[in-house]
Amino acid sequence: MANPNQEYAKLMDEIREQFVKLPFKEGLKQIILEDIELAISCLKSGNILGAINALSVVVGKIQTHLLMVPDLCHKVEPLLISIHKFQQMLIKIPIGTIGATGPIGATGPTGPTGPTGHTGPDGKPGATGGTGPMGATGAGGPSGQTGSTGPIGPAGREGPAGPQGPVGATGPSGTTTYVSTCTIPFIAEKKCDQRPNYTFVCRADYGRHSK
Repeated sequence: MANPNQEYAKLMDEIREQFVKLPFKEGLKQIILEDIELAISCLKSGNILGAINALSVVVGKIQTHLLMVPDLCHKVEPLLISIHKFQQMLIKIPIGTIGATGPIGATGPTGPTGPTGHTGPDGKPGATGGTGPMGATGAGGPSGQTGSTGPIGPAGREGPAGPQGPVGATGPSGTTTYVSTCTIPFIAEKKCDQRPNYTFVCRADYGRHSK
């Protein structure tokens, strides 16, 4: 019959190898490896409860990491199943009577600070801000081409008569007429019972006179 302790040690080695192959960051991987080594140490010393508790811590840290990196779930699932089955085996091991609790020992020194955890996922986008004030009016564009001349409109109605114009300048002097003193007979007029009378008219001589 195989030694149970050797069987348990073999299962713990398998769990350790499964974990080492996971794509965890080195800092986190080293912390979880220390918990696995603690479980192995507890098994070797016969501390079954200590081994169960150490493996529970390993499962809790792995699950916390998966909340930030859910894409690794399908790779981590076989390891979690192996740890669960192994814990079920350990729980079935009978445990002897536990003695009285000893006095609490002195507090040990503070351990080194662990590595910084992974950055959490981005938060939801905030609400859209209000519309900003209207910007200044841009410079005017160049003037367009002059359009073609439109058709001639209809003739308007005749306007009222304009005011009378000023009197024109005085024209040049006309021709001066001179009357001669000579006379000529024109008509012989007879009257009854009287001697004939002669009527004379003046003949005008024309000439130009300059001022």
